[in-house]
Amino acid sequence: MSDQEFASTTVFHQSGWSGKRCPACGGSDIVTCLEFGLGAEVGTFGLKYKAIGVFRGTEKLHADLCNACGTVVRLYVTETKRNWIQRVVKKK
Repeated sequence: MSDQEFASTTVFHQSGWSGKRCPACGGSDIVTCLEFGLGAEVGTFGLKYKAIGVFRGTEKLHADLCNACGTVVRLYVTETKRNWIQRVVKKK
């Protein structure tokens, strides 16, 4: 990794993605709001949340992609006000 690539990656991790340049190649051809797709037999892919009562829902994931190098520069959901299901990790 060159010094320039390292600096770009370091800035990305410290301050978040600016939305203008790919942190991997520096390209500016970023395609936004891409949806994940899976076959029907796999089911829904996304982040799980608690819905009403015992029901659960899945919020779709979206991605922004660099057309130049294929790096996924961001994953996100459009609806953030959910009762997200988190796995509890026990400390050893």
